[in-house]
Amino acid sequence: MCIRDSFSIQRVVASLMLVVSGATFLQIFAYYRLPKIYPHSWEEAHLHVPNWCYYLIVTTSLVAYVAVFLNSVITLPVPMVLIGVTALIICMVYGLVRSRSEDVIIRAALWGDIRDVEAIHEATLSNEGMNR
Repeated sequence: MCIRDSFSIQRVVASLMLVVSGATFLQIFAYYRLPKIYPHSWEEAHLHVPNWCYYLIVTTSLVAYVAVFLNSVITLPVPMVLIGVTALIICMVYGLVRSRSEDVIIRAALWGDIRDVEAIHEATLSNEGMNR
């Protein structure tokens, strides 16, 4: 059996969506932390919504991506799921370890409130940036 015969469009899309939804879980984690990390900029943002509405939108997005992830897991054969999930876990662990390295310097965006920029800078210098 040829390799191209074992891959269908459904399988290729499911494997891509497995990776995309895995990466999106990291983004959603960051979205949940956004109002806490940048409280002043968050309150003064042009497109600010109440916290309950923001968290509702983010949680709805999370539920949708969990459904996409589960559909990919169900659609793909077990070896492909194991390889994909293992690769995601390795990349996430590497990113976490790398982000806690002293070689990484986090600079706040220019649009941020100066109080948020100072808080991020102090947290980065004291190596507490990831524990906030």
